[in-house]
Amino acid sequence: MVWLLIGWKKYYETPVDESGAAVGPARLVREEPIYADLSPQELERYHALSDDQERQKFLEGVTTTTSKPPDYEPSVESLRDLTRELSDLATKIQVRSEGSRAHNRAAAETRVNAQDSSAEPTGRVTSNRAAGARPRTTSENRSTNGATGGAIKALGRLIRDRALRSGAEITASPEAETDAASADPDPFQSPFSCNVVATFDEFCKKANFNPPTPLAFDALRLFKDFEKEQQPQSPGKIQLALSGERRRLESTIAEHQWRLDAVKGKLGTLPWRALAISSSGLKRKRRKSRELLLLDELNVRGAAWTKLGQAKVSFDPDPIGKATRQKINQAARLLASDWSDKIRVEDQGVFSVYQDTEEGQTIIQFASGQAGSVFVTLPGLLDPTDVARQVLEAMRGALADGLNPSDPVVVLNGAFPEINMKEIISGRVVVRSRSDQAEPIMQRIGMLYDRAPLTPENTSILSAMPESAEDLARLGLDSADFDLWEALPQAYGQTIADRGFSPASTTHATASEFSRALRSKENVIVLVAHAESDCLYFPDGSQVRPADIEAMRDEIDRNKPVVYLFCCETAQYSMVESISQTLLRCGAAAVVAPQETIRPDLSRPLFSNFLALASGQPPITGLRDAENATGNYSMETWLG
Repeated sequence: MVWLLIGWKKYYETPVDESGAAVGPARLVREEPIYADLSPQELERYHALSDDQERQKFLEGVTTTTSKPPDYEPSVESLRDLTRELSDLATKIQVRSEGSRAHNRAAAETRVNAQDSSAEPTGRVTSNRAAGARPRTTSENRSTNGATGGAIKALGRLIRDRALRSGAEITASPEAETDAASADPDPFQSPFSCNVVATFDEFCKKANFNPPTPLAFDALRLFKDFEKEQQPQSPGKIQLALSGERRRLESTIAEHQWRLDAVKGKLGTLPWRALAISSSGLKRKRRKSRELLLLDELNVRGAAWTKLGQAKVSFDPDPIGKATRQKINQAARLLASDWSDKIRVEDQGVFSVYQDTEEGQTIIQFASGQAGSVFVTLPGLLDPTDVARQVLEAMRGALADGLNPSDPVVVLNGAFPEINMKEIISGRVVVRSRSDQAEPIMQRIGMLYDRAPLTPENTSILSAMPESAEDLARLGLDSADFDLWEALPQAYGQTIADRGFSPASTTHATASEFSRALRSKENVIVLVAHAESDCLYFPDGSQVRPADIEAMRDEIDRNKPVVYLFCCETAQYSMVESISQTLLRCGAAAVVAPQETIRPDLSRPLFSNFLALASGQPPITGLRDAENATGNYSMETWLG
């Protein structure tokens, strides 16, 4: 009989308090191997099956145990010992087989001679007949030879599997090379079967994943694709190696399974949340148009209800379009990379929304550096943007479970760039990129976390607030509204002075001063200028447009400033390149700017807290703390 490792029995433990109530998720504490007891013929039939369901059904009828069978794993000191062991076994079985065939030939000859002489057979044949035995037929000999050959192959697989899992290198020995030409193709001689992990790494490399090594959920997802891609000549001979690596990867996700279960647990309540909450997009429309927009709101909530009611949660969305698959892999590779020596990989996070037009679905990817990517798949494409916003607003709790404790989070290469994701993923550093290129994003994140705290020496604060009705007119605004602005310059000036910065920087900001700051300061802050997506206006009548920034591209690229634009719509996503996009393209390390209009009176608390909190830590984390203190998440951080 032959013992075959067919699976693992897993034992979980749930922490409880003194009353016996569960106080945390179940965790995997140990695994026990499950063995099947097979004859050589059964083992051959098992390996001949290619369908997993057929294999499972086959194994239901055999004896299994979780106790380690005697001599299951042969001792393999070296490849020469392995070859010698196989050779000795083959010799013994061959001798027995030759002896059996010789005996059968002698018996047949005796039978023929007896028939020719019409005499009773003598000696051994007579005694055999008396005992009820008979010589073996040719078909029985073939069966015996097949069984012994199957035994040799089965034991060979088990010994090789043992060597593979123990790290032994499998190569041809000098004794075996002479028979190589006549032997059957041995998959354990291939790069794939010699080292499944190395071959899987090569597969990941082609998928733009190596380096680095994928995280738990992503590794198992990729390994399933890897298995599908393999087309070996003898699938049964390499099944053990593949199964062993898959089991290892499955064991790595056990401690993270609670994260996936937590998202699934909230899935049932998401449609109700979509009905209950009011979309932030419709709120803004209502403020602008002063209409109730009741029908629009009902349509948006109904569409979000329908989508979320059919949502599916997994770590492996399937089927999936090729283009979307590539973007997902790029995001997961970014997640598994080292962003900065000041950030642990476990604390990193990635969030993206994909419109998979090839399969007609929407895929939401939120990934933690502890486990990898979790996906929510929705039927159809999210349209219009307000429906997408409603869906994401309803998913806040699920996103928190999937992303926590990730900080920072990169919102990468997804759909709906016009939605402020920082409002949905609040409480942490959130940076955004319209690009899907991992290397520039990592470089810029590293620069942000390496940047020194704000000081009067490395920071320029430029105020473009009007100090007179004439200034207001030169900004292109109605001079009659100056009473709404009159107190703001003094209030902001006092805030700047209280935080230890020079009040002189608040006087008469111009386009030339802005240009000078971009070339010489690490941090450039522009306060409440009147702005449009592609233009900054200053009180003296000067303006800055994308072409002006392009003209000093080389100087900006050398200086790599971080630019904070407390100016309306300066990061607005449209067909026209915005000021923020131009700054990033010309080499700015990051641009912190809003997509929508902002109110100066509401921006001042955020600005004040930012100056205070960013003076003792990297400005990127100071901004996060200021946002959490004020609840103002209008300023998004753009990396590309």
